[in-house]
Amino acid sequence: MKNKIEIDKKIESFELIKPKRTKWEGMWEDIRKYAIPEDPKGQVFDSTARWAREQLSSGLQGLLVNRSSAWFSVSVSKTVLETTRNEEEDINNDPEVIKWCSSVNQGLLDIFHNDRSNFYSQINLFFLTLTAFGTAVFFVEADSSLSSGMFFRNIDLNECYFEDNRLGFVDRMFRKFNLTARIASQQFPDEKELKEKAKKTPDEEIEILHVVEEVLENKKKKFRYSSDYIDLGGQKILQSGGYDYFPFLVCRWMKEKDAWGYSPANTVLPDIKTLNIFQKMWLQAGQKKLQPTLAGPKDGYLFPLKLGAGDFNPHRNGLQEKIYAIHDVGDLQADGLLRSETSVLRAYYIDIFKMQKETKEMTATEVNYRTEEQMRMLSPMVGNIETELLTPLIKVTYAIALGFGLLPGLDIPGKQTTDLGIDYISPLSRSQKSTAITAIEQVLGFFQRTGISNIYPEIYDNINFDQVLRESFTLRGAPQSVLRNEKEVTQIREQRSRAIREEEGPPQEEMSKGTDLGVLE
Repeated sequence: MKNKIEIDKKIESFELIKPKRTKWEGMWEDIRKYAIPEDPKGQVFDSTARWAREQLSSGLQGLLVNRSSAWFSVSVSKTVLETTRNEEEDINNDPEVIKWCSSVNQGLLDIFHNDRSNFYSQINLFFLTLTAFGTAVFFVEADSSLSSGMFFRNIDLNECYFEDNRLGFVDRMFRKFNLTARIASQQFPDEKELKEKAKKTPDEEIEILHVVEEVLENKKKKFRYSSDYIDLGGQKILQSGGYDYFPFLVCRWMKEKDAWGYSPANTVLPDIKTLNIFQKMWLQAGQKKLQPTLAGPKDGYLFPLKLGAGDFNPHRNGLQEKIYAIHDVGDLQADGLLRSETSVLRAYYIDIFKMQKETKEMTATEVNYRTEEQMRMLSPMVGNIETELLTPLIKVTYAIALGFGLLPGLDIPGKQTTDLGIDYISPLSRSQKSTAITAIEQVLGFFQRTGISNIYPEIYDNINFDQVLRESFTLRGAPQSVLRNEKEVTQIREQRSRAIREEEGPPQEEMSKGTDLGVLE
């Protein structure tokens, strides 16, 4: 009875949350028609939106999570540092911690690169979904049977219904989907009824509702989030469990009041539709120009007329009337077509990922500066992707791998090392930080150009050049492994100072004092 009450309560909550998505579904249908390569009715005549979406999603993946290079760097988070050591010390400079960070970095990348985890193929679908609909859902599931310890999956947006918490993050998910009886029996092997269905009718569709939500405080709390798979047809729970993390990572391209985000396609949907109408009219006009509608005398010609190239149509001698085109299409103007096309391409930031041709040559420095300036236009979206997808993704992946013993932990008394500090070093992430490095370079360059440093060299006493170097390495994405830690640098400088003192000998004043004492004696 209690089980039935719980099922009814969860289904009721699902029915209450469903209407909140209704207003978005109409827009998604239009976007699916014009911006995704699915057009069974043949009503789409322009591929600009489809091409632009693929370019943007590929650019984001290549510049944010490129498989061929490291795109993040982990450290011990500030929350761990605050009460671990003295404020003057930074545990991240400790050789053992540096070694741990390097091991964790490589271990996480190995998990993402593992073909069994399916990460890079699914993240490609994730970016395609995000740039089309403005909302995408990435699923992380622990699986000890896999060498990677987990697998990743992009979830079809049509299956998802969710809510934000008070902080604006999703912590409650209802996923409604169908499985065939054969696959359902594999996923829920303890269900005898599913096994019987799999034998009798393996292709029968089973409608399932997966509910994941935060567990309210109680004494028997085992997990932070509960997980229940409900057979909607049989009105029974197929599997009940939980997660210590929220497995559905929901990311929004741009977001205002609703929990759902909007994409570039939402912004320029009128232009996309207009472009499709223009393209259809353009094709019709071209057809009429090449194959015009004809008019002529009813008698005197042998019908039907032959309209192929080089065909001959004889007519009766003495016939004065000729066959002619009813209308003249004239030159086709493409101004409106170009305006709509430009709007769509700009909305998808194609000018950022495809450098425009310049009438003048630019130096490498000018090209880099222009590229970084353009990429900063994506700053709000990159911030959303890092906050809602990449940061929880890396932390959850590390927590799962740590639990399975696939990655090492760091022994800090009383602290959880799962709260990693994460720095993004991909090209697109670095471009967002380029303002800081540019400001440093401009200040130092100003001192040199104006000659102030020659007149007043003491001005450099205000600048910590060691910190300038380390910040430059971080902001430029250079590998931190080539830098010595602060203790090693201090030791090297002390050894250098001792060597210089030994080479120069004792100070002149001490030598003169020693000579005078010798004379007096």
